[in-house]
Amino acid sequence: MTTLTQGHSSEEIRHGLPIEYDLPIATRPDIPDMRDGINIWFFEENGEFGVPRLAIDAVGDSWDAAGIGCNIVFPDGRVLEGDKGVPAISPLDDEGKPTIRGSTALRFRCIEPFRKWHMSYDDEIVDTTIDDQIACEIDRTKTARIRIEIDIEYRIPVWAQIFADDDDSLIAGWMGRGWRYETPVLVSGTFEIDGKQRAFRGTGNLIRRKSRRSTYLDFPGHVWHSAIFPDGRAFGLNVYPPKDGVLYYNTGFIYKDGTYHDAKVVEVQWLGELAKDGDDCSIVLESALGRTHITGVSLLSTYKPSNRNGSMGGLNLHQGGVRFTWDDQTAIGVVERSSFVPAPSDASAAWTRSVSD
Repeated sequence: MTTLTQGHSSEEIRHGLPIEYDLPIATRPDIPDMRDGINIWFFEENGEFGVPRLAIDAVGDSWDAAGIGCNIVFPDGRVLEGDKGVPAISPLDDEGKPTIRGSTALRFRCIEPFRKWHMSYDDEIVDTTIDDQIACEIDRTKTARIRIEIDIEYRIPVWAQIFADDDDSLIAGWMGRGWRYETPVLVSGTFEIDGKQRAFRGTGNLIRRKSRRSTYLDFPGHVWHSAIFPDGRAFGLNVYPPKDGVLYYNTGFIYKDGTYHDAKVVEVQWLGELAKDGDDCSIVLESALGRTHITGVSLLSTYKPSNRNGSMGGLNLHQGGVRFTWDDQTAIGVVERSSFVPAPSDASAAWTRSVSD
């Protein structure tokens, strides 16, 4: 697979962002809604398990209590959830440098900005199934102990979205005023569950942000995909449903032969009925390369339905994996989709407090 350093300058690798931007914020921000967050999605190379989102966020107005989000899923439909608030730990390492964004349960440590991170996770989390998620019948007294330790290595330059502090558009409010990047990664490490530990390798996507994500009011839903393939080609997209016949927000990229190409979504599969696995997630992207057709079938899915105590504010949320095929290349990549359904009138307030990438 293509390595990160081949044919790219340091500035290209980090999308022009200053190298120190990747380091965690060292002290509580003066801005209450400023968020310093990092999350990773990854999938065992043979599809034996997936982690469609393992995240930590530190927010200015609750700086000492980190927000944790976790999904772990297996092909038989077993799902583990770990969404909670836990005490934060210092961002300073043994040398006094701000390299850590962590808590008592989940910790990310920057080894080399825009190139390598290390992550450790040790927690007791809810043990359920995709059927119970869809039915909103989760027994939260049933739990399992999870331990994950991984090294994370970037494969291509990051793809960044940047919104100015004074941008008052809804898009900026939803995505976050400040900056966000994502990048395909390779992961390797150990995973322990049910008292048994195994070594593994996989691919995934790492997301880093420092931004003011101020609202989800009127959020229309979305589709987000990303994947990297064995020969080093990759793609990503983020698209919102149509408004007046035009896709409300439509951005993406194709990375091929060491070059980034801006792309637009031509075809995408919106979230409909909540299906376990095997849902069509095929896409068509248009770029300077022409139209690129990538087929996809969902696997290792998790759901947060709109009627789970009104917490999704009228949106069904799908987070999981997709087995993508692009010409002769196959890879497991990311899917996150949300779609609007009728919800209680008081649900939008709860939705503004949720965390999702």
